[in-house]
Amino acid sequence: MELKNTSYIPNHTLRAMIRWCCKQVGYPYNRISEARFRHRNPSSPAGKWGSGRAWLRSRRILVNVPREDNLDGSVFSATNATVEITAHEIAHLYVYWKYGSVSEAEVREQGKLIVDDFAVNKDALLAAWAKEPAKRESKPKPAAAEKREGSNRALLKKWESKLKAAQNKVKKYRAKVRYYDRKRAAKEAE
Repeated sequence: MELKNTSYIPNHTLRAMIRWCCKQVGYPYNRISEARFRHRNPSSPAGKWGSGRAWLRSRRILVNVPREDNLDGSVFSATNATVEITAHEIAHLYVYWKYGSVSEAEVREQGKLIVDDFAVNKDALLAAWAKEPAKRESKPKPAAAEKREGSNRALLKKWESKLKAAQNKVKKYRAKVRYYDRKRAAKEAE
């Protein structure tokens, strides 16, 4: 999945949240081709509450993340809104994938169930999502000379085996030609 993120939420947190939402909905995480998270203008309704969009055939989602600073945390939190919007858009993909059509009522129901699960386990989930994944150590890349040496050794081996085959063929056909030469010489000697 390609993640395009211009919001204040770190990439690893968004990936973990998407993975969790997919698991809750029953939609395979690797079927999402692209997820885009971005800020909206806080003065617009979409910026205040957030919004989303799902492109069903291309399996992409867009989540307009609400800003933390313009929301009252006791009534409505940006984290809850982000999870709800993400779950809602993934539910659109799931319903389309499963049934071939989209029922907004069913999608809303799926989104609400996921938000309820999130509310119950919010602290544990946020702690798990905040952990950065361990960075993989990249393998040292071989130098260009080493690559060329390896390919040249392989080519040498290939051509040496062809040389052996060619030498065997030459030996075989020399014997046949000698046979015909001796046969012709014997005929001429008579």
